[in-house]
Amino acid sequence: MSDSDTIATIYYIITYVSLAVGIPGNILSAIVWLRRRKTSSAVYLASLAINDLVYTCWSCAFSTRSSAVTMLTVAMKTVGCVWKLAGSL
Repeated sequence: MSDSDTIATIYYIITYVSLAVGIPGNILSAIVWLRRRKTSSAVYLASLAINDLVYTCWSCAFSTRSSAVTMLTVAMKTVGCVWKLAGSL
């Protein structure tokens, strides 16, 4: 295996690990902060988690070899679920 193949493999592993941790973590963070009292800090941290979730899904769509349309669909469904959960709080 050449050096470029090794670097590409490491890049894909880091990308998928960050997705596996980032997407559920940001969803849980947004839910937790939206369930608390609606202080300015809680709203700020919830919006930061939602923004990070959208950015993670968006950047993943263009950084991997998967279909961009599929990743954007997953991102929009994830954001929709978070907003539904936030609306029910």
